[in-house]
Amino acid sequence: MQPEAVNELVRQVLIRPDETWRGTNPAVGDLASLGAAGVAAVLTAMSGPFPPEVVSRDGIELLATVLHETAKRDPFPLIEVLDRELFPADPHLVFVVSALGTSRTEASREALKRALRHRNLFVRWMAASGLARSPAKVAKPEMVVALRDRSPDVKFEAVEALRKRKALRSPEALEPLRRIVRSPSLQKHSPGLWRNARDLLAEMES
Repeated sequence: MQPEAVNELVRQVLIRPDETWRGTNPAVGDLASLGAAGVAAVLTAMSGPFPPEVVSRDGIELLATVLHETAKRDPFPLIEVLDRELFPADPHLVFVVSALGTSRTEASREALKRALRHRNLFVRWMAASGLARSPAKVAKPEMVVALRDRSPDVKFEAVEALRKRKALRSPEALEPLRRIVRSPSLQKHSPGLWRNARDLLAEMES
């Protein structure tokens, strides 16, 4: 497909927001069917400029629907972006990881595991969110990794996952939970995380 035609599909996603949100905009599926070319066009468009009637934040979220649709059809173009970081802007990578979190393929879950070790905390946070919805045998050890993360946001995601899904709990999670509860800094600066970790730990130790 010619670049002009691809750009027009991107424009249609943006200027027909109601259809895009409802999942009835054919441009979303047409872009997703392009695979790597569609992903590249979407990630480039996320940097703007956007049509005058489209707020930047809304435009990015509308374009993200294409990435989610791509993940359902074929996650490998998204995995390639994550692994090779073809588009270095971290905000874009967050949306790639978010889309992979909706895919149920083994390859996507393996990619999320790698993303959980990414240097960008927002990428790790989104990877933890996606892994928390994975089957327990996949998610359980990764939640331990997330509990040990240096970011309180990533820790919080793991704590919430363990609170909601008992199948994700393991003896290996106890020590990182104890570290969270023993941390004066987390108690002061991340009280929600600290309280939830304290309550979860008490439940798991009882």
